Amino acid sequence: MNKELKGFTILETLISLILMGIIIGLIYSLFTLINGQMYLFTKENNEILEYNLFNSTLKRDIEQSVSYDFNSETLRLGYYNQDTIRYHFKSKHIIRENRIKKDTFKIDLISSVVKNIDLINSENQNIEIKLRVLKSTISANYILSRSISETINNTEFNED
Repeated sequence: MNKELKGFTILETLISLILMGIIIGLIYSLFTLINGQMYLFTKENNEILEYNLFNSTLKRDIEQSVSYDFNSETLRLGYYNQDTIRYHFKSKHIIRENRIKKDTFKIDLISSVVKNIDLINSENQNIEIKLRVLKSTISANYILSRSISETINNTEFNED
């Protein structure tokens, strides 16, 4: 009644542990690589979303404004209800401020310049803002107009 117990030898156990270690190391490296790529994708996506939010907000504010004043670092937009919105252009961010709250857009600003676009009517001006998004330079242009008829039409017919 002598029964032999069957089991793994030390060599077989050692080989299986080495193979498991290699597999776990490969899975860890793959996970680290995917995690790094997801971080870069998220960072790029946030930059694009931040630019789109800034662009649409500034366009809406300019279209609804009735007066403006611009110097090298600040754009002030006035409205019929006596409200004002100020955009402060800094090197690493742009601040939008009104009487209720402040918003910050995290965008790298390269430059902001005002140019006259209509030589006959100097009331119309163009703001050119150069921004750095995704390591590229974007030149965004916004037209500021003080035409009374356009202001009345925007106010009377485009109300929210």
